[in-house]
Amino acid sequence: MSQFKRFINNKLSYCFVYTIGICIAISLATTIALLIWYLLTPAYVNYNINQTNFICPPNPCSSTTRTTTSSISSTLFDSLIASSMSTTSISTMQTSISTITSSSTKPNISTKRTYKESCDQLYDCYIEYGLLCEYGWNENKSCLCEGSHYWSVQQNKCLRKGEINDSCDIDHQCHREIGLVCDKPPGQTTVHRIVDCINENYATTCLVLGTNNIYHMVTVRSISEKELSFDWFLIDNRILEELPQLSCTFNNDTKYCFGLSAQDSQHSLKLAQFTRKGFHSIENIGGTNRGIAFGLTNINNVSVYVRNSQNILYRRIIVDDEILSAHNIALSLSGDPMCYIYEVLISREIYCFARNSVYGLTEYVELSKDTWRTTQLGIPTDRIRDEIAPVCSYVGQIHRYCFAIFENGQIYRIISKSGVWSTWQSIGRERQYQFISQPAFIISKPLNQSSSDQTCYLLAIDTNNNLQLSTNLNCALVDNFSEWISISTNLKFKQFDKTFRLRDGNIGVLGIDSQNRPYYIYLDPKTNRFTSPRPAFTVKSVQFRP
Repeated sequence: MSQFKRFINNKLSYCFVYTIGICIAISLATTIALLIWYLLTPAYVNYNINQTNFICPPNPCSSTTRTTTSSISSTLFDSLIASSMSTTSISTMQTSISTITSSSTKPNISTKRTYKESCDQLYDCYIEYGLLCEYGWNENKSCLCEGSHYWSVQQNKCLRKGEINDSCDIDHQCHREIGLVCDKPPGQTTVHRIVDCINENYATTCLVLGTNNIYHMVTVRSISEKELSFDWFLIDNRILEELPQLSCTFNNDTKYCFGLSAQDSQHSLKLAQFTRKGFHSIENIGGTNRGIAFGLTNINNVSVYVRNSQNILYRRIIVDDEILSAHNIALSLSGDPMCYIYEVLISREIYCFARNSVYGLTEYVELSKDTWRTTQLGIPTDRIRDEIAPVCSYVGQIHRYCFAIFENGQIYRIISKSGVWSTWQSIGRERQYQFISQPAFIISKPLNQSSSDQTCYLLAIDTNNNLQLSTNLNCALVDNFSEWISISTNLKFKQFDKTFRLRDGNIGVLGIDSQNRPYYIYLDPKTNRFTSPRPAFTVKSVQFRP
């Protein structure tokens, strides 16, 4: 009996061990199968996704697309682990697969910017719609249309602004920045004065003052040999309102503009600076002054010439943005100065001119930093009418001219030949017009050229507000101005004296008619004659720059 019990116990122990071993083997097999499924399922799902060629639109894929993909994956692993995973585990796995599917089909959304959105470079914007990444005349870069175009919401692109008598629906489709509005009849411009123009490396830029005392910057460019573009930019900075007159000069990609404040009794001297980004800053130089300041560019500096309240002419020089102390040049002036640098061969001399205390014209020549030579031009009985600075320049290496309006209203000239000044002579002996403002002096070639085809032009407005022209052929060697000839009899003008010279050789003059509308004329390079006046906001359609 005892042997039988031992036999039974041994048999039971063997069965128990055998059963335990089988359970452990089954558990290991199940674990390995689950591990293999876990590793292979993502690749299989992605393979199925790629095989079905799912394509997402710009917005995320719809929920129906994700549901279809998830059901395919769910069928696969449900058949593998239905007997060994709980409902919670299956739900977790399905969520993971759905996330993987969604992330693998996420679209690549475009980063292009549209109108008025910020940008860093040109290709950030939709250039195919005419948008450029520009500063305009503020400190922030945005996707904007060129100044001659506006953004059309309906057509989703930049369109050319309308001109006078063009059809329109709302104001911003017109050249609103210069006063045109969408109206019947068309609205009038609001230009009060063309203040100054500077010939820069890439174009000519002009400061224009509106009748509301708001400044605009106008960029003059050549479209073709006979077509010019005028892009207008609003300078949205009210601090410039106190400077109704500015004289600008250009150096190291910065425009330095000097003016006297109209808001304080001292008429303190102010410096406004503009960069390629637009208006940069304004600085108070100070002093008690009168008249109009004059800015001049030298090789390594810029300078300003101005009268103080005692009519003493002084100069301030700016070097590396440091304003040096004032230096007096002359006493007892009665008019504003104008200056230029006379460059002949290797010589560079600064010449200044202003009306003296007896209403004659005086020349000031810089001999050294603190020394100036003074010469009174003409005779003591010569009397210049206006405080406004005379018009003086040089042509070639022999002739230097000055022009001024005398008290009889006529324009006179005086010429220096090889350093010797003549007496004053009137322009036009047969028709002796009277004029309202100083003339504009234009030459067909650069100042220092003495070629025989160098032609000089004198442009002025008479008391009937007609535009008159006098011409001097071969003016570098010969002094022979013609009689006055009227350019236009249909229009009346009140300003026409700001010249521009573009790098392609186009030369022109900007002015304002009696209705405060801006106009320009330019010198036809084939005929050497000035065209009739044209509106300065007539901008032709131009292909957008890439």
